[in-house]
Amino acid sequence: MNTCKELERFLQSLHLDLDAGGYQPSLRDGLSQLGDVRPCISQGLEDSVGRADWRLFNRYILAALLQPDPSMAAAIWPVLDRWNDIFASRSDDRSELPNLEDIADVLGMAGNPGAIPSLERALADEPPWDEYHQLAKKCLRALASLDTADSISALRRAARSKVPEISQEAVAWLEAKHLEP
Repeated sequence: MNTCKELERFLQSLHLDLDAGGYQPSLRDGLSQLGDVRPCISQGLEDSVGRADWRLFNRYILAALLQPDPSMAAAIWPVLDRWNDIFASRSDDRSELPNLEDIADVLGMAGNPGAIPSLERALADEPPWDEYHQLAKKCLRALASLDTADSISALRRAARSKVPEISQEAVAWLEAKHLEP
């Protein structure tokens, strides 16, 4: 049987509570039984974005959190860039929409510096329901983990944000790296 088809079938069968983090021991166990499925996850992310199948996309994102790879970033950073359009077209159940915070986490873990512009744009374009700036904080963590000259520059720009929570978080990441804001 094709491993990618097997992965998709497995992900479709999971019962996930995305508001509670989505992790279930069965997700980790299932991925470990399938082995290294990073190419399948990357392809599944790309396919689900192309079909705007956000339910399946979120499941692939959860798998990507467990098996991140730089090849995944190019498929998902456009989702972060166009979240406003995606959410405006589907104002129903948010669980059937892309999980923006998980996308930011995967972009940081995947280690692809091509994600830096999208992460930085997301800092300036926060969802209205995110009064605690969780997406921005995840984007800052992703920028810090990328640890390139461009991501450090983005952190420095964020440190000048007019939103205190964002500027303080950016300064904290820079200080953790022993860098001047």
